[in-house]
Amino acid sequence: MHALGNRTDVEKGELIPIESWSADRGSAPCGEIVASARDLVAFARMHLDRGAGPDGARVLSAEMAVSMTEPQVKLPRHGIADAWGLGFDLYQSGDTWIPGHGGNVDAQTSTLYLVPERHAAVAILTNSDRGSIHVESLLRRVLDEWFGVHLTPPLEPPAAKPDVPIDPHLGTYDRDDLVFDVELKDGDLKLTITDRLDRMPSGQAYDLVPCDEEGVFLMMIPGVSRGLPVVFDRCSDGRLYMHAGGRSTPKAEALASTEPALDAVLE
Repeated sequence: MHALGNRTDVEKGELIPIESWSADRGSAPCGEIVASARDLVAFARMHLDRGAGPDGARVLSAEMAVSMTEPQVKLPRHGIADAWGLGFDLYQSGDTWIPGHGGNVDAQTSTLYLVPERHAAVAILTNSDRGSIHVESLLRRVLDEWFGVHLTPPLEPPAAKPDVPIDPHLGTYDRDDLVFDVELKDGDLKLTITDRLDRMPSGQAYDLVPCDEEGVFLMMIPGVSRGLPVVFDRCSDGRLYMHAGGRSTPKAEALASTEPALDAVLE
């Protein structure tokens, strides 16, 4: 049995049942696998057993399984994790790396974390578009109280607003599926998101609250108590980008400046 997903109407305070459970075909690898929490824990056990299935049959090589749970790429500060393995997010707790991954499609969320030192896993599923809000606090409590795992505390707005230069961040950040417009309105920094694939409502302006003087902000979402970290930074070659939700998006001007060089390579 599977629970019907629900969207939240923040203004009316109502839950709206969705009409279709599945994601678009392009998102099938991450959003069209139907699994129970028990299924997810069985999947986690295979990784904890270094790629071996319940009967001992090899699903992955031990080397590949290990590489999925060891750091391959470090992430920008205040990202959704501290590093990437080959597939898993990796969170640092002291000297230990905690593999995990979570995500959502329309009105469904799924989260799975592994605790290799305890040969344990935590799986949480919800049938709400706001489910991740409650998942995070529950997950942190379980990891802390049951396994002694202490993840980095969530980023909070500072008590005193830092003096942050705004102009460098203004502009459009563009990728294939989403467009982010950063503008100054009535003295406040706003972020407007346009979804080219129509997977979510477009056009709403979200407040960006500065957290430090180094380009770290929180995007405040109506009806959600905790903000989403948004980091503005530069690539090693000087190009501007915005990092949020585990994805980096180049500034449109910076992206345009690379096109002639790309054309030259293609020719």
